[in-house]
Amino acid sequence: MGDSQKWYSISAGVGRKSIAPKVGLRLCGSLRDELSTAIHNEVLTSAVVFESKGEKVVIVAIDAIIFSLDEAATIRGAVAESVGVDINRVFLNISHTHAVPAPPSFSEFDPEDGEQWSDNLLYFTSLVQQTAAATQEASANVQPVTIAMDEGEVQIGVNRREVLPDGTLALGENPNGPRDDRVGVVKIASLAGETIATLVHYSCHPDILGPKSTLVSPDFIGPMRTFVEQSVGGYAMFIQGCCADVDPVVGIVVGDDGERETDRLGHMLGAEVVKTLLRIGDRRVRDHRVYWKSQNSMVTGWAYDDAELEEAIMAVSNSSINLPLRALPPLEECLSFHQQAAKNWAAAKDDPNLALSDRLVARRRALWASIQLEAAQSGKELRIDLPLQALRIGPFALVGIPAEVFVEIGRQIEERVCKLAAKRGCRSFISGYTNGIYFYVPTAKSFPAGGYEVDSHRNYLKPSGPTPEWESLLVEAGSTLLESALGS
Repeated sequence: MGDSQKWYSISAGVGRKSIAPKVGLRLCGSLRDELSTAIHNEVLTSAVVFESKGEKVVIVAIDAIIFSLDEAATIRGAVAESVGVDINRVFLNISHTHAVPAPPSFSEFDPEDGEQWSDNLLYFTSLVQQTAAATQEASANVQPVTIAMDEGEVQIGVNRREVLPDGTLALGENPNGPRDDRVGVVKIASLAGETIATLVHYSCHPDILGPKSTLVSPDFIGPMRTFVEQSVGGYAMFIQGCCADVDPVVGIVVGDDGERETDRLGHMLGAEVVKTLLRIGDRRVRDHRVYWKSQNSMVTGWAYDDAELEEAIMAVSNSSINLPLRALPPLEECLSFHQQAAKNWAAAKDDPNLALSDRLVARRRALWASIQLEAAQSGKELRIDLPLQALRIGPFALVGIPAEVFVEIGRQIEERVCKLAAKRGCRSFISGYTNGIYFYVPTAKSFPAGGYEVDSHRNYLKPSGPTPEWESLLVEAGSTLLESALGS
């Protein structure tokens, strides 16, 4: 309870802006046949600026599905410039809602789409500007605050790697598979005790409103935010965890039921956040007992006082890890696939009766085939540099990975460092979807079964995918970086 809760002092401010796209702009995903028709819940970009001893750290939470590393750098650069910090002190987390437009880098629009193409470019430009504006607002509102954190637990997610009766691996439901039910809750309050912001860390795909929905929405994150904000005040900011293989427990819902289920799961998560906030309490805690002697008994009570404040340590660490990609098929095979994909796209492009989703799939396959062929023709070994980021602010620490990371990988990093984190008086959480997204990172044991996640590089328009050794390399690099931020 609040009596034993550790409270930290630091300065912080929060800001928020709307980033709702123009209704009628196509939402992300090559399975969609219709354009967006309405705003379901507010789509937002939010920022919290922490300040200590003249240094700043910015955490940005955006209702978006994906940004390339370059696009994320553009946003982080605008944020950094807006408040005068180094870009490496900006932690940009993407909620990964599937009910928003794809960014330009995802190549779901091209100039032949006319107004859709131009509106998509304008949307990304506006998103960058609004995020910088939200950060400026946060910086202008910086004030002395207190922070504390605790963990709750709720199951609104389920592992999604399901093996069907015929042996096919599907994006379905695997109740016995790994997931993470923990809810990390950070309370940021004014010195008067008023809640300024709540940071919520959870690991689950926001895709209840799936590929056939026409609603613009943050998915279950929107109702969660509303529930928390109406209950305790301030802004609630969602920080996505490692949810690459975790979907909502209700699945991807078809039809109008998706709106109801989005609200229901969001309220379940929000209720757990509020319960955790109430358990955290405030700085007014029991201080000493008082006694009254009555005629027949002794009566005791409690006097309250403010809990002591510990100065919050603020630290940021950045690193990069060089990782191998899988070997490409033989050049002849890449050439043959490219020729067939180009032929299919040419036919689809000229077919006025073809559904939008079929045309998008054909175009995307042709794009990827060209990328794979170019890589095969180069003859170069394929490797990438993946940037990692870790930060510690008082009672919590975050590690950010620019990929869709399987939940077990995140837990391994935390477990490697849990004793040190506890010694430092804080809890650590791992976040994929941070500072961009490259593609999925499965566990090594997932590769033999294959599936969408193992071959996600095709959808992400990368020439090849990760190797099984990525798991151990990321766990080692992530835990080392976290140790650095914790001050080992």
